[in-house]
Amino acid sequence: MPANSETIISRSLGVILAALPEGGLIPREERFDAVLSSLEYFIPDVLAEVHYEWRREGLDGVLPLRARKVSELEAELVGHCILISDQTVVPFHLRLRIDPSDDKVSWLELRLGQRGERGMMRTPYDTLPASGKLLQVLENATDRIQWAYEVTYGERRG
Repeated sequence: MPANSETIISRSLGVILAALPEGGLIPREERFDAVLSSLEYFIPDVLAEVHYEWRREGLDGVLPLRARKVSELEAELVGHCILISDQTVVPFHLRLRIDPSDDKVSWLELRLGQRGERGMMRTPYDTLPASGKLLQVLENATDRIQWAYEVTYGERRG
């Protein structure tokens, strides 16, 4: 992970969240694009700490369907990630809390990929718009998905 991806996430998200009411949707703008680009490095590194196979995997895009402010320093993103290895997409659900005094992510809950009979289910990127059923599940019931990867770290306060 580039040394500054966590710093970019913390600083950019801090500015974005400060301008929104609780529950407000995060608009797609330059600062948020910087957060998404930094998550491409940050998410695989978080997963690699716990799951060895992520030391050989990366992300080529983070595509949120919904991004919202949960509280003063906390955001939630739901959507898809593009895997570098085969250019397929997998769902993700991310909640994170920033610590603006240290420019870091102080708490994170990440769920990524849907578990299938042969491992993580992957959808070819070019068929993503046709996978409306998964999009609906993501939008309405992230708790119904059997997640392939789940990682939580840090202390959630506030």
